[in-house]
Amino acid sequence: MTERPIAASWLDLRYRADDRARRHSLPLVRDLAEHLLTSTHSERASGSSQAATPKVSPSLSVVDVGAGTGANLRWLGPRLDHTLGSTMVQDWHLLDHDAVLLEAVRDDESPWLRRTTRHTGSVATLNDLLGTLKHPRLVSCSALLDLLTAVQIDALVATTVAGADAALWSLSVTGEVAFEPAHPDDALVARQFNSDQQRDTATAAGVHSLSGPDGWRLAERAFIDQGWQVSLASTPWALGGGDEPMIRRLLTERASAALDATGASVDRRAIETWLSLRLDAAKRGQLQLRVDHQDLLALPVKSISEQTSSPS
Repeated sequence: MTERPIAASWLDLRYRADDRARRHSLPLVRDLAEHLLTSTHSERASGSSQAATPKVSPSLSVVDVGAGTGANLRWLGPRLDHTLGSTMVQDWHLLDHDAVLLEAVRDDESPWLRRTTRHTGSVATLNDLLGTLKHPRLVSCSALLDLLTAVQIDALVATTVAGADAALWSLSVTGEVAFEPAHPDDALVARQFNSDQQRDTATAAGVHSLSGPDGWRLAERAFIDQGWQVSLASTPWALGGGDEPMIRRLLTERASAALDATGASVDRRAIETWLSLRLDAAKRGQLQLRVDHQDLLALPVKSISEQTSSPS
């Protein structure tokens, strides 16, 4: 089964809601930055850098998997820099299977960003890419895990643990959506939508089901099984009167996916009626909704212990 392409217009439309949601994950970003600084200082103290070379600012290598049009670069980069300061410049490597999306990434001349490199490839490309980069290495992604199978998530975690120093995976859907006011068919649409999100898809490893709203839990469990510690932050979209274009797009695509997973004609009619009523309410500014997400920070346990321990 061929995967549905992601439109650049949708990625641009959701950016404002993502920005509001990700403010809840700023503690994770601070923990990540502190870990990176600690790792860099430890590496220098161990004598791994050559004293004869001129002193230069260390660089952070970030591989953003499923980078799309660069939203994660635009959001995470400046916030990491706020904590890292002038101690570390950033090299971002944007990895996506869609070269058209990567071409839409806007150039950024911020002083904290040394270079941006685009890589067209799949999740499987990550292993080879990490092998070419210097430490510290961060693997990031945003709104990706639901689009991967359990096999792909396990492989992504294993590759990250083997070749990176940290992971920050953001805005993974949980499947929980709350409407205000509620409607009797909200549950029907949610059930069918989540079923569509876990549809079968063809991968290099065969035909498997997408993880959908289970993706973040699968990633959390895989990191823990690999011996890393995971911290979570709830990052929900809170959409209301000022978000009508996004709400309309979200409702329309949610209903379309639910219809794709629905066979019974009575359910199809109910979903179509639900969409009409919801769009009308959104147009009148009488609809609010919360779409739950989870952000996940994964760090080696040893590194976390070093950060939290105090001198005796």
